[in-house]
Amino acid sequence: MTPFELHQTPQFQKNHFMMLTILLTILGLGYVTYTVSNWFGYWQPSVFWTVDNSVVEVNIGKSSFTIPKGYVTRLKGADKDGGQLHRGGEVKLAIQWPTFQVPPRLRALQGPVTDLPADILSISLSPASREDRIYANQTPAYQSLAQGPGSDGPRGLKAVTVSSPLALAITEVYFDPTGETGFAARCTQLRNTATWCSRKFMTSDGLTVIYNFAEPRLRDWPKMDFNMRSFVDAIRTQDH
Repeated sequence: MTPFELHQTPQFQKNHFMMLTILLTILGLGYVTYTVSNWFGYWQPSVFWTVDNSVVEVNIGKSSFTIPKGYVTRLKGADKDGGQLHRGGEVKLAIQWPTFQVPPRLRALQGPVTDLPADILSISLSPASREDRIYANQTPAYQSLAQGPGSDGPRGLKAVTVSSPLALAITEVYFDPTGETGFAARCTQLRNTATWCSRKFMTSDGLTVIYNFAEPRLRDWPKMDFNMRSFVDAIRTQDH
């Protein structure tokens, strides 16, 4: 009998087998939990809102920004701690409305904004592209539609439908007919879902800001738009 065989007592073999069985059971349960969680969308640690007090320092276009990590839901095109945002990159944030505070810790999805609570604003910051500049030049076109078919929206806005009657989604554009604010938001309603709106504007330093919000927030559009611009200015640390 070899020395190795001397240690293989029946009791040792029994205990070893029990430990191995327990370990495999735990691993199996963990795998099942992970798989089922993926099916229902609960296992997404990379997109959870952080709750620490650290910040992300990132350069976007011609400006530098210092953003509390609690706001950041996604950082694309840069290191996780910031740095220079590469071409095609973007920083996504989530903000509690109307306080503009860091949201409570809850699940934030990278998918449709319709999965977000109605009191959350989803924001994207990215360098302005050529397409963005073309979009900015289209904004005055909405003003010319004010005299045509349309309806009155909340707080002095005008609304025009831009989707086909046969389209699966109904899309309307709400805009300020006075042209004083340049406000325009596209609101889309898919079948059996809540209506969400998207507002895009560009800053003088070449930054594109897109924020998404639930349609009921349209009644707050003057305050919301002003506070959004103020927020972007607050996290901007310097221009290059």
